[in-house]
Parts: sequence; structure tokens; C-alpha cells
Amino acid sequence: MVLRHWEQMSTEETAAALGMSAGTVKSTLHRALARLREELESRDLDARALEREERERCAA
Repeated sequence: MVLRHWEQMSTEETAAALGMSAGTVKSTLHRALARLREELESRDLDARALEREERERCAA
């Protein structure tokens, strides 16, 4: 993810730097982004639950 997005390398450049095929880079990047998205959504849900609990506790 770092090479492809942060360093703005092309798929082919990333593949050459990592010694793998462009297809492997694409599939690995797809899975990594999906995992990151799930993690961020989970953290957002956890933060919302904590905020809701805090509001309920303060209201009581």
C-alpha cells in the first residue's frame, strides 16, 4: 500500500520493486484495502458506541 499509494508508484513499478507480478500486486492491494476499510469501520462503530454510552451515563 505504501509504495502504490504513498509513493505513487505504478502497479508495474510496485511489482518490480517487490519482485512479484502486477496481478499479485493488484490482488494483494485489493485485499489490504478491504481489510483497512473493515478495520476503520469497526473503529468508527466502537467510537460511536463509546460516545453513546458516555451520553447515557451523563444523562443518568
